[in-house]
Amino acid sequence: IQFNSELLSSTDVKELNKISTFVVYPNPTSGNVNIVYETTENNLHLVVTDVSGRMIHQQDLLANGLYNINLPTHNLSKGLYIISLEDNQVSLLKKKLIVE
Repeated sequence: IQFNSELLSSTDVKELNKISTFVVYPNPTSGNVNIVYETTENNLHLVVTDVSGRMIHQQDLLANGLYNINLPTHNLSKGLYIISLEDNQVSLLKKKLIVE
């Protein structure tokens, strides 16, 4: 078996240690979505974009703890969205969200 791989983005391991938990549920969703994260870092941001890269939502995140964000999706069209945790406009982690 041979696997082909392509580097989509690189993140320093030190950067990944800033976030120990990142969960998006329910997924797919037709209602609100929960975004659970745990971090020890300040200055993190949650960014939601559509597949064309257009920013749909952005907010600053609280640091030093485990948090749950309940994000309504009733104003989103059906489709695929990307939820990113960013530090200084650099995406550290990404999750796909399907809105039905």
